[in-house]
Amino acid sequence: MSSVGHPAERSSRLKVEVASEELRQRLLDSVCVATEQIAATFDQNMDGGLELIPGQLIREDVITPWQARQLAARNGKRLQIGAYDRLDRIGAGGMGEVFRARHRRMMRIVALKTLPAHTMESADAVQRFEREVEAAARLIHPNIVTAYDAGEDDGHGRPPTESD
Repeated sequence: MSSVGHPAERSSRLKVEVASEELRQRLLDSVCVATEQIAATFDQNMDGGLELIPGQLIREDVITPWQARQLAARNGKRLQIGAYDRLDRIGAGGMGEVFRARHRRMMRIVALKTLPAHTMESADAVQRFEREVEAAARLIHPNIVTAYDAGEDDGHGRPPTESD
């Protein structure tokens, strides 16, 4: 009997196809990845195995290693905030996290500071955030980062600033 027709192999093949489709959908849902790049990479790597696809997308500079980890953990929605795609996590502190991000339309790379949603529930924290944003907007000096934008996305404060 040929192993191609064996129920265990058919089941295994079906699991790979389902997992492949789930990964493809997570990439598409994240929107930060170009659809044609996803399709081409999937077509080229289907025979080599599903586990090779994220690595190939990283080598092709389609996604970053941090983005690949977020997609693997099913955190695709974490890749975007407002008009920005989060590329990498730079660090965290008492008031939130800082990410290297890219403005989707302008393709500008920025440092994106995000505040946790629970912080934005406090009236004092919101006022502090607004004062910080206004102060940052007034500062113009070669040794101080420039604040380009500020806003709120799903309850997360976000003042994007310049980056190298």
